[in-house]
Amino acid sequence: MRKAAAVILMVSGVYVLVNSVVLMITCLSYSHSEGNPVILFIAQISNMFLMFCGAFVVVGGVFCLKRRDWGLCLASGLISVLIGIYPVVKELVPGSSLLAELPVNWGMWLLVSGAVVSIIFIIGRKKEWSEISE
Repeated sequence: MRKAAAVILMVSGVYVLVNSVVLMITCLSYSHSEGNPVILFIAQISNMFLMFCGAFVVVGGVFCLKRRDWGLCLASGLISVLIGIYPVVKELVPGSSLLAELPVNWGMWLLVSGAVVSIIFIIGRKKEWSEISE
């Protein structure tokens, strides 16, 4: 179960990284044609934050695969859930727009469900980590 959680986390992190790079390129193409530069700058900062979160989730998956640092593995699963839930909640709020967030599509639902499953697997196998650290 630990290996499955690690693979799910790494795939989720790569998905977030790829989407944030695509969104960053899209924002750069809009910066030349239209848009407020301040809003585009904020969008670029949020994309960089998403890249950092995606890289953190991938690193958490690698640590989970190597059975190191249980807390980091759990934190990367929680961050993956938050990355997936944030655009959905923001889209449900009336009057808000998804400026530079991850698109809400089937991939986002897979990200959230995979992150929840990986958290359950990580919590269920906490004994493996505690046996190694002793």
